[in-house]
Amino acid sequence: MHEQIKQVLASHPSFKPYTGPDDINLIGREWADDELTKREKVGKFTFASLVTDKHWRTCSLDILLLRKANRIGVLHNGDIDNRIKTLLDGLRAPQQATELPEDDLPKNGEDPFYCLLSDDKVINGFSVKTDQLLTPVDSPENKEYARVIIEVSVQISRMLMSNLPFLVN
Repeated sequence: MHEQIKQVLASHPSFKPYTGPDDINLIGREWADDELTKREKVGKFTFASLVTDKHWRTCSLDILLLRKANRIGVLHNGDIDNRIKTLLDGLRAPQQATELPEDDLPKNGEDPFYCLLSDDKVINGFSVKTDQLLTPVDSPENKEYARVIIEVSVQISRMLMSNLPFLVN
């Protein structure tokens, strides 16, 4: 998710300097990274979360879980509660250094390390659908392989200048 968030912040027109009508407060306005993200130092990493309580942002998630298993169903082939909890934990910034691999260091381009959520409490709803993965998997013996597609809808609960880019699709 780090690379995807980094790419959106660098390329989406909403996050580029404003060049619209003559609103003196916005022309040429460049967004500072800390205006768009919440930065937190955990271990040797600096995490930058996009959906944060600091910025009055919440989100809802529509999750599509594609699995290799032949049977389709939310409860087949494992505990869905634990799978979703693990997925949601993976979308948020770690809260303490013990959640990171020991002796792990940021690699080139990972400072800051972008995360979707500052905490899972900023999720105001989610839905989960499962289906069969029809494309071949690299390792045929890996029956636990899953492809996950997540649609994120960001909601703003307080209008701040730094939330303007999130009002555009």
